[in-house]
Amino acid sequence: LSQLDLVLIMSVNPGFGGQSFIPYSTDKIRQLADWRAARNLDFLIEVDGGIHSGTAQLVLDAGADILVAGNAVFGQADIGHATKALKTIIEAEGRTA
Repeated sequence: LSQLDLVLIMSVNPGFGGQSFIPYSTDKIRQLADWRAARNLDFLIEVDGGIHSGTAQLVLDAGADILVAGNAVFGQADIGHATKALKTIIEAEGRTA
């Protein structure tokens, strides 16, 4: 872990867009964030899959730094509104979207 800049957690089964978020992914994120803190490391935790306005807060609370939202933005009729909803959640955490 000390040699990594970024760790990607897949929160869906890889293969195609639009899948549902796997809830136990937050356990993996939390464990990785705990390891990072305990070892005083500085890698980023990126989460990809099933990220939308209903799951973004869960992964941020678990310790994620980077969220990948594909279908939650580009699969929506109003891309601007979908983007703004995610940015609001992220910025409420004092983070940059």
